[in-house]
Amino acid sequence: MTLTEILADVASHIGMSISTNTRITTTEATAWINQAYRTTCSALAKVNVNYFNGEEIEADTTDGTASYTLPTDFLVMKRVEIRWDDGEDRIRVTPIDINQLQGTTTPDAETFSQENPYYYLWENKIYFLPVPDETSSTWTTNPGAAYKLWYYEMPADLSGSNTPVTPAAYHHIFAYFAAAQACVGKLDNPQKADRLEAKWQNGMFRLISENTLKDQNKPMSFRIVRGRTTETGIWRP
Repeated sequence: MTLTEILADVASHIGMSISTNTRITTTEATAWINQAYRTTCSALAKVNVNYFNGEEIEADTTDGTASYTLPTDFLVMKRVEIRWDDGEDRIRVTPIDINQLQGTTTPDAETFSQENPYYYLWENKIYFLPVPDETSSTWTTNPGAAYKLWYYEMPADLSGSNTPVTPAAYHHIFAYFAAAQACVGKLDNPQKADRLEAKWQNGMFRLISENTLKDQNKPMSFRIVRGRTTETGIWRP
């Protein structure tokens, strides 16, 4: 569904038209829809849906600098790789929580190796352990590509004929949330707001549960059951 179609659903739920000058304006309804959209994107990223909107970036390191600013659309990290010298392959960096650092939050005061590097996130930055010791922009083979991030991004807000990147089967639930906000506010209809909120919550629950394991290409496992039994398994004599 496009934003225009979702707005039409909102109008249907509240039983009145939506435009620039109506009681519930297009601007208000669009803001509520985007609130629901951002909530949904965050929830899908949290449950690690690998098909969800992702991004990859490469960047330079600076000698003696541990921290680097994350992309402005960063939502959740998926994978990090780094190379320490020009022309070498990048290796995977292991995540570590800041609470696992012993005695200090200053990375260069800890003992970490380039063969087994770590990273942690704090505010809007990524910190590498050990601290990079080369300014990679001077490299001749791999300038601008010392480290690489794979991450889930927060998509831009919906506008005009834009379509959400979330599963199409659940685009309609954004209208439930927006209509509920209208009913609990300007329309002063708490009973209807509660019903619409329940539909929004139920839709979110089903969306997450049905899309958590989107990749069904998993190794099959089963238990061998010996003898005659009604227990589930493969029967062997």
